[in-house]
Amino acid sequence: MSSIIALREELAPFVGERVVALLEEALLGAPVNDDLTEAEALLIAWGSSRAAGEQLDPAAAERFERTFTPALRSRLDAFAAALA
Repeated sequence: MSSIIALREELAPFVGERVVALLEEALLGAPVNDDLTEAEALLIAWGSSRAAGEQLDPAAAERFERTFTPALRSRLDAFAAALA
């Protein structure tokens, strides 16, 4: 559990605490219905697809890679894995 808290704290400066909380909900399979920016919506779609054991469609995956740096994507993957 402490690793999840540490990962939350690592992610928050990059995407914001609210988005980290929404991402956690998405990764746990809960529907996220909130007013989101395009980047936030993309991140939540990524989390929802991970929760469902699926991948983003190719166009969304390309936008995801353009929007989020490799270092941030690595942190996101670690956060998703910690919640799994």
